[in-house]
Amino acid sequence: MQKFGIFFLFILFFCCKVYAQPAPVVPPYLYGIKNPELDYPKFCGRCTGVMESKPAEVGVGIQYNEEDNFLYFVMTDVKYFNKLFMNPNDGISVDILHKGQFACGVVKKTTANAWLYNGYLIPPIFTPEIKKNTVITPEGYVIVKLRAVPAYFKTKEIEFNMVLLQDRYKCWYQNFYNINDQKWGMLEMGMYMDTLTEENINERSRFINKLLKFEIPFAKDKAEYLAKDIKPLYDSLKISNYIITSVSIRAYSSVEGSEERNLLLQEKRSQSIVKALQSLQAINFDSVKKDVVALENWVDFYGSIIDGRFSFLNDLSKEEIKAKFIADKKLAVEMEPLLKKQRKAIVILELQPKSALKESDPEKIKKIFEQVIASKNVKDALNIQREIFMRIRSNKLPEDFIDKLEVPEGIDYGLLKNNNLAFRYQEEVTDFFNTLKQFKLLADVMPDNHRIKYNIIVLQLKGWLSSEIIIDPDQLKVDIEALKKYSIDKRLIKRLMINYNILLCEKLMNEKKYDEKNNALKYIYDNYAFLNLSEEDLVSLAQYFVGYGKSDWATTLLYPYVKKVDAGENIVFYYINLTIAYEEKTQSKEYRAILLNAFNKNKTRFCSLFNTCQVNNGMTFQLLGNPELKKVYCENCR
Repeated sequence: MQKFGIFFLFILFFCCKVYAQPAPVVPPYLYGIKNPELDYPKFCGRCTGVMESKPAEVGVGIQYNEEDNFLYFVMTDVKYFNKLFMNPNDGISVDILHKGQFACGVVKKTTANAWLYNGYLIPPIFTPEIKKNTVITPEGYVIVKLRAVPAYFKTKEIEFNMVLLQDRYKCWYQNFYNINDQKWGMLEMGMYMDTLTEENINERSRFINKLLKFEIPFAKDKAEYLAKDIKPLYDSLKISNYIITSVSIRAYSSVEGSEERNLLLQEKRSQSIVKALQSLQAINFDSVKKDVVALENWVDFYGSIIDGRFSFLNDLSKEEIKAKFIADKKLAVEMEPLLKKQRKAIVILELQPKSALKESDPEKIKKIFEQVIASKNVKDALNIQREIFMRIRSNKLPEDFIDKLEVPEGIDYGLLKNNNLAFRYQEEVTDFFNTLKQFKLLADVMPDNHRIKYNIIVLQLKGWLSSEIIIDPDQLKVDIEALKKYSIDKRLIKRLMINYNILLCEKLMNEKKYDEKNNALKYIYDNYAFLNLSEEDLVSLAQYFVGYGKSDWATTLLYPYVKKVDAGENIVFYYINLTIAYEEKTQSKEYRAILLNAFNKNKTRFCSLFNTCQVNNGMTFQLLGNPELKKVYCENCR
């Protein structure tokens, strides 16, 4: 036993010696790096000039390769790289930080060397070694091998900040945030079938579904809500021809009571809405998909106290505010005009048209279709065709059922042919080339049909996007402009033109025609406001702007939506993604409400923002260096 104990201690000592590495230390002479202090123009003019003047699309950063444990400097344009490293004493270093430095309860320490680094500064490499360690890819990207990451950081959550040196002076310090961009996104265009408008473009592109959102207010302590109270909403929106397929309810209570009581009350309110909807639903409501969540409405609460007599509550935590309500009974009475607006439910319904065709047997449906075609009743044929599309989408008819329905040739039946082609393409039954070929043949028969012309342009844009066809941009622009003479919603044409410029930007970018690219980008920014954009469109467009270095445009695009408690999750999170690094934003009184809006929508996703940018959904844990953000994080995520 004694020998075993000694052996165990030996193993423990050996393991500790191998894995419990001491923290690396930066030498007192700081590798000879100098502080430019107040004379940046004199010592750092070239370095800062290059970094501030390079196009936003020229990327620069630090990459970590886990396989060889080395750090790499990456830049996407060799021309700007050569401007940075001209003299023997120009160099690169990296500041390595770990999340433990920013933990809740840990007070940030400021050192005399904070002007240079905040964690551990690796030894810099200078121009002669940089050139020796450089690889230039065929695309013109520059990759420079730097230093290995010390073993001390092996088990820690780490990030890397870049330090650029000019003649040994520290001239540029940059940390990095995980911000998504998506240069290749296009706005939804739909396929033009019997009707297509800006208002229904997202519905028509799905063929069968319709979304409806409305708000139900609640009186204080009231839990029941009767069917007759919401039926007028249905009648006014004329949805009697639809059935509910899914319902999402976000029930919000005001914040003055105990959290347990508030959530219980909102749960009862949610269930009363479900019962009310059930009484209006003609089918078995148990089959309806339901997503019901009860929450305290901190978003509207903080939004309502930004200014005015209750602004003193802004700096208090949730617990401190609840304690105020308990200690001062008059406070809830005085705030009631604000609190009553916060008791509500946001209800989102997904609807499907009621079946206009009672027959369910496929062979009988086929026979009915053949009969209306034989009688040349195109109107009834279109209604049956629409019903068939709906049933295929809901798996009530086989995918190839369309192929069994013969549509005669000729102008009279052109719309039926157009609809078949559009549906088959969107359902991925036919490939791109075959669909485009068939539409062009149909255009030969019906050369002035605006639906067919619209669909051909949509296919050409998608073919350009996927590089499946070679497009003449000038001719495509002419074809889009020519649609204006037809009875097409002008905003649909504007969508096509915006998508055209989205794709043109990428072409001009690849050709390094930056000025022309900027003109195309400006067209997109100047014209998106004319469109009825869905939340998906808004996020895609914001990501696109970010991809071209226009984060301010993306912020302007999303800002009107993020303060609303019913804003979409992706809109709120992407806005935070864009703005959370800027103290002038995060220190504003309204920003806390935006953060809590994100937290309410997805707690896990919100808390993950403060993970390292190396981790999925993480932005950077260095955000916790901001006292306001750390306060919200530690209050809600710990």
